[in-house]
Amino acid sequence: MRLTTLLLCALIAWPVAAQGTLTSDQRRAFRVHGVTPGFVESMHEAGLRGLSPDQLIAFRIHGVTPGFVESMAEAGLKDVSADELVAFRIHGVSSGMVEEMAAAGLTSLDPDDLVAYRIHRVTPDYVRGMQRLKLGHLSGDDLVGFRIHRVTPDFIAEMQERGVRPSDPDQYTAFRIHGVSPDYVDEVHDMGFPDIGAGDLIAFRIHRVDAEFIAEMRELGLRGLTPEQAIRLRIYRVDQDYLDEMSALGLDDFTADRLVAMKILGVDRRLVRDLRDQDYEDVSLDRLLRDRRHGGDWLKEDLRSALQSVIRDLTR
Repeated sequence: MRLTTLLLCALIAWPVAAQGTLTSDQRRAFRVHGVTPGFVESMHEAGLRGLSPDQLIAFRIHGVTPGFVESMAEAGLKDVSADELVAFRIHGVSSGMVEEMAAAGLTSLDPDDLVAYRIHRVTPDYVRGMQRLKLGHLSGDDLVGFRIHRVTPDFIAEMQERGVRPSDPDQYTAFRIHGVSPDYVDEVHDMGFPDIGAGDLIAFRIHRVDAEFIAEMRELGLRGLTPEQAIRLRIYRVDQDYLDEMSALGLDDFTADRLVAMKILGVDRRLVRDLRDQDYEDVSLDRLLRDRRHGGDWLKEDLRSALQSVIRDLTR
């Protein structure tokens, strides 16, 4: 009993271990987990000063030893906090893993990234597979995001074989999130868009631009569409019913851009009939769309004039 009391007194007096008074729970934990003056001194020698009692206890529980601290420093991680060292032990981050990741091409190794690599299974083999694809610099967040969303080297290679090479690695993650697969790329190519870009592929998926929709647009006479036009036609719900309604009013010479503009402007049967009997100052469609995007104040008072201009063009 006397020995235990002396030990606790020594720990309380130890400048590194005891910053203030130890609680009864901390004293008990020191005894149970073997936090001794020798352990505290060895941590001090390893460069860890000012450790709190709880940090010392956590070190003993999770196996953060002076040897572990020194091995991580030798691997290049010299300024690691006590909490980061504990996280390393919990998730299995070792000096060997750090050295393997560095050998795979990751020279900037952040402690948080290392823990995330272990959690999400970003292994040296996985990193090497990505490096072979020559994707440029991949951050820790990029690699973790790839793993979370099942972006594998094989997936990227299949997309590249189809001519899809995003400049931004985030787009590979977006492909997975929105279901843009190699098979889907083949479908889009067959729809008549062999050179479609990464952003448009994602937009096609989001807005459900599919083979059936493109076939419907072609039946309406809208051929040679660009990906952007196809997306806008889908967003503004240009369909057979709308075209029939406008044709019944005597409008013709439709193009994809004109139909989208009419939808944006709210052209319908009632408005066309109303405007035909009136004379308004002409406002170009280009100006209308440009100012609408920038929230022009003139839009409300001149909206009918712009609509009349569109209708004149369509009925020439």
